Amino acid sequence: MTDNRLYGLKIKFSFICAYLNAQGSSPSETPLKRIDNG
Repeated sequence: MTDNRLYGLKIKFSFICAYLNAQGSSPSETPLKRIDNG
C-alpha cells in the first residue's frame, strides 16, 4: 500500500514538474525537480 501511494505521489510530482516546465515557471519548480530526481 505504501509503495503504491509513493508511486502515485511520484506520478503527481512528475505531472506538476512537466506543467511548471511548460510554464517556464518560478522558483517553486526547483524543489519539485529535486524531489523528482531524488
